[in-house]
Amino acid sequence: MLDILFGGDGNHIKPGIELTGLEKFVMQNLIVRSFEKIHDSWKKIVELNPELKAIETDPRCAQILPPDEMVLLVTYKCKINNSKNFMSICYPYHVIKQINLTIAQQFSV
Repeated sequence: MLDILFGGDGNHIKPGIELTGLEKFVMQNLIVRSFEKIHDSWKKIVELNPELKAIETDPRCAQILPPDEMVLLVTYKCKINNSKNFMSICYPYHVIKQINLTIAQQFSV
C-alpha cells in the first residue's frame, strides 16, 4: 500500500526492509485512520478501542501472540486509484471472545 501511495505500482515490496521516517509516519496515519473506522463499525455492539503499539516490517519478527492462539483474520480489498491490494486485520481470540460475551449479554433479555 505504501508503494502505491508513494507513486509505485504496488509490486515492488521487499519484506524486511526498514521503513524511512516518512514511510513510518504515513503508515502510522493509515493504521490510526483504519482504527477509527473499526471503532465506528463496532460501536453499536461493543466499545472497541484498538491502538497501535508498534510497526514491524519483517513478518519473521512480528509475533504478537503464541503460535497456537486462535485468531479471526479479516481481509479487506483496498483500492487506491487503479491499484487493488489487500489489508488484513488479525483479531486475537480473547478479543473476539469478549465481544461474543458482550453480544450474548445484550441479546439475552
